[in-house]
Amino acid sequence: MRELAHYFPPTQLTVISLDEETSDDAVWRRFIAEHKMDWPQVRDKGSETYFRFPLSAAPDLSLPRYVFLDRGNAVLHVYSGTDRLGLVVGQIVKTVDQAKTDLP
Repeated sequence: MRELAHYFPPTQLTVISLDEETSDDAVWRRFIAEHKMDWPQVRDKGSETYFRFPLSAAPDLSLPRYVFLDRGNAVLHVYSGTDRLGLVVGQIVKTVDQAKTDLP
């Protein structure tokens, strides 16, 4: 995720990590610092943000989940925790590159 977060300029792709598992704020911040997660981080207590998207019912929540949004916040694709990260990155790179050519 670190490489993906820095691969594109922010005008083309922004990676935001949501954490809904860590209940202790200090533990969450320490984890971010230890893993050098220098892209935007958000705590999603109770998965409230996740459930704002029409992705799945609460019992079917699978993590990690990668949600790819366009600039208008429309969900383009959802990658589940079972997808191979290389496949996810490849699809994201292809989509962002295509979007660059589609700009007026």
